[in-house]
Amino acid sequence: MEQKIKIGLLDFGIRKTDYSSMGKILDVMEYAEHADRLGFSRIWLTEHHNYSSSDAWSSPQMLLPLILNNTDQINVGVAGVLLNYYSSY
Repeated sequence: MEQKIKIGLLDFGIRKTDYSSMGKILDVMEYAEHADRLGFSRIWLTEHHNYSSSDAWSSPQMLLPLILNNTDQINVGVAGVLLNYYSSY
């Protein structure tokens, strides 16, 4: 029995600084949709807590439902969580 190799993507959210805020979000959406069409199994989005003009987001939670709504097969999640920003309680 042949098994498919599953390949996922990790998106750090770094985009060109000449994109508008909405342009960066639309670029992320297009990236995820294209990955879905190509057959990637997963896409993970990282967290950012220090502002940079090249970051498309600081917290990816709001993007997850948007990506899920516009893709068919790919699994979506958060990776690269910065635990030192969260209380252990």
